[in-house]
Amino acid sequence: MSYHNFKGSGDEASVRLFDEARKYIIERDWVKAAPLLKEAAERGHAQAQALLAELYEDGKGVPQNEYIAFRWYKRAAEQGHTLAQNSVGTLFYNGVGVKKNKRKAHYWFSRAAEKGDELALRNLQLDFGGCYIATCVYGSYNCHQVRTLRRYRDTRLSKSCFGRLFIQGYYVVSPKIVESFGNKKWFNGVCKPILDKIIYRLQSNGVDCSPYMEKALPNGDAFLQKQTRQNIREIDIGEFNVEYQTQKESELCV
Repeated sequence: MSYHNFKGSGDEASVRLFDEARKYIIERDWVKAAPLLKEAAERGHAQAQALLAELYEDGKGVPQNEYIAFRWYKRAAEQGHTLAQNSVGTLFYNGVGVKKNKRKAHYWFSRAAEKGDELALRNLQLDFGGCYIATCVYGSYNCHQVRTLRRYRDTRLSKSCFGRLFIQGYYVVSPKIVESFGNKKWFNGVCKPILDKIIYRLQSNGVDCSPYMEKALPNGDAFLQKQTRQNIREIDIGEFNVEYQTQKESELCV
């Protein structure tokens, strides 16, 4: 798994412990890294918590224990560690180390997706019917524009035969469109004005834009089962520089 850094809480001692553990992580000496990570994790270091969870999940340097892995992932996730949030969502979704709960899985996927985690976003799109093009254009699965479209899809469009056919076709075509053109500047320029008008009309006609959680859909189980342990599979030494992530979107209805 590729490991992305996160400036989590924790005291100075936990930072020193984590720095010491990094030396053994670089050498792939998990047996020596594990106790240092555990001590740093117990002191509240989010990175150490997430990485310790990974060791327990894979049985590296410690006995494999999915229940302990979940507990440490969740502690890191609660501090805002994005990869840990996606891991908690995946474990909830698959019922690994915790009782299966798709509602809680959606919650944690959403928190990670809001920070731009592509795997969490894909999990949402595949299993909870994400709006591919709108999410690409607006940059958030949980912004008020995308919430409006999601709610319209579920409460109105899906109620008719034509609407259901449209939704099925959309989820076949839209991922390919986003994959091919989503990173092009013109794509946002063309799509956003159209979507803005559609969303404005929907909201004017009473479609709510408040926080929204879809009912879980069964169409992506296989993908998530394959992705249960894909967040930090291989340590990328070049990504060990600490990055400060302070990203908070203010979401207001238009």
